Amino acid sequence: MDVRVWKKLIDDIAASGKKYNKLLPFGLGESLLHPRIYEILEYLFERNKKRELFGVIILHTNALLMDKKISDLMLKYQYQIGAIHFSLDAATEEIYAKVRPGGNLKLAVRNIVYFLKHRSQIPPRLVFQFIVMKRNFHEARKFLDFWAKILKQHNLEYQVNYDWVPEMIRDTIFFKRENTWKPEWLKDAEQLHKQVAYELGLIKKMPKGRILKSDEFIE
Repeated sequence: MDVRVWKKLIDDIAASGKKYNKLLPFGLGESLLHPRIYEILEYLFERNKKRELFGVIILHTNALLMDKKISDLMLKYQYQIGAIHFSLDAATEEIYAKVRPGGNLKLAVRNIVYFLKHRSQIPPRLVFQFIVMKRNFHEARKFLDFWAKILKQHNLEYQVNYDWVPEMIRDTIFFKRENTWKPEWLKDAEQLHKQVAYELGLIKKMPKGRILKSDEFIE
């Protein structure tokens, strides 16, 4: 999106006099990939300084481009951010390279920990997302232990979810079911998700049907 279009969009919302509960400035891609993302975010935060346009802003990123400059900008306006979802999906560099080719797990972790250490309020909530797949399901426990340890080191309470409900009111380690693009793969995705939830102790027994409580996706 052209930055001028973005600024006009924000200006038009301001001129309308309407206030929205939340803004999610991303689709299915990387929030921070735009080459002028700093300018885009700064304009948004400045125009929403008194939260008259949006109650909260929700961001989703793999954290690779969330360097100190971007993090410091987010930290300056953290009172506007409801949550930051981090797409991680692995606990080791070996599996990360398969799930997210070309990425750098150490860099992602370093960027996330920087933000976490300097955050002075909650929200923004941090969501550490692990999409359960055949390539990574065996690392679910290691992923849980890794992020739980970091959160405990910072004396932070957290929750572990396998669905969007219960509501994520704390920092959350989130084991998400894969949304397959082929319907015939859905059964396997459901089964693998249930297996991980059971092995992590998030459910007490293996149900016959689906375990998702939300209406995120069904058939």
